[in-house]
Amino acid sequence: MSATETDEIHGIQVLRGIAALAVVVHHALEMSNGSPGRFSPDWLTTSGAVGVDIFFVISGFIMLHTAFRPSRPPLTPAAFLKRRFLRIYPFYWLCLIAMSAVFFLGFMKSHSISGGKIVQSALLLPNDPLINVSWTLSYEVFFYLLFAASLLSASRTMTALLSIAAIALALGAGALAGVPFLANPVMLEFSFGIALALLAPRIPQGRAVLIFGAIAAAAALFAPLAIPSVSTAGLDGWARVLAWGLPATAIVAASLSMRRPTGLAGRGMLLLGDASYALYLTHIFGMIAYGWLLKTTALGGLHQLLPVIAVSLLCTAGGIVAHLLVEAPLNRYLKGQPVFRKSEGALSARG
Repeated sequence: MSATETDEIHGIQVLRGIAALAVVVHHALEMSNGSPGRFSPDWLTTSGAVGVDIFFVISGFIMLHTAFRPSRPPLTPAAFLKRRFLRIYPFYWLCLIAMSAVFFLGFMKSHSISGGKIVQSALLLPNDPLINVSWTLSYEVFFYLLFAASLLSASRTMTALLSIAAIALALGAGALAGVPFLANPVMLEFSFGIALALLAPRIPQGRAVLIFGAIAAAAALFAPLAIPSVSTAGLDGWARVLAWGLPATAIVAASLSMRRPTGLAGRGMLLLGDASYALYLTHIFGMIAYGWLLKTTALGGLHQLLPVIAVSLLCTAGGIVAHLLVEAPLNRYLKGQPVFRKSEGALSARG
């Protein structure tokens, strides 16, 4: 692996951790806004949802980047889908089992559960999943299927162009047929990542890109001030793609010039990036506990700034523990590797 590829891995690895943390804080703020001690304005609560858009752009970039390594033959559709399946589903299923237990224990009385819903959620089919944040995984799986079909071309450029075209066609078909899942333009953010991977060698890898990325990040943060949304869950439709998807692409582009972080803080950011998937899926359990405490104890009457910080830190710690003790060993076992060894880097763990 070249030095350039290594630098790209480290930058995206750090960015994954930041994006996951943004989503955690976003949900903590959403939860706190249901209490008398709320403090966060809607625009701030909404802004952390941009972490999802960063994830989508990263996903598009990584799929093309890892499917066509310079010194290796391109991945076949079957090999690609197998890797993606093992990366996404097994740990997700463990979280789904845990969430089902939460439902059956009576902690989610305002929500319904059925055998059909569990099966639908297990397959990551769209429409009201048991783990609410897994709606993004449904889009990931759909993108993987389109990308796998495009891999039949065995050409990096053709795979990129065919994938982008397939996403555009699916979006158009969804709009014409009135299928909300397919008609959501957020899918285009995978295309942004693919295009970035295709053009990355031509993008200046210097301070100017980092500055541009910082400006884009600021635009993404304050977009909810200017663009109304139905709820604090995130921006909607084309407004999201333009106000968050394009800046997310700039942020990912900026991350490609990052060198490997050093020191304790740097190692912590790399670990957080490794744990981003586990953090994304497991933090919802912390939010359920936080919501329960807000409703049943005096916590809800307090100013929520410190509780939000505490909940975010505890969820982050829990996600890292879940990664180190469950996700990473599980991934190594599924790859036929020794279960107990040092955690691997972002692309080797996810690619």
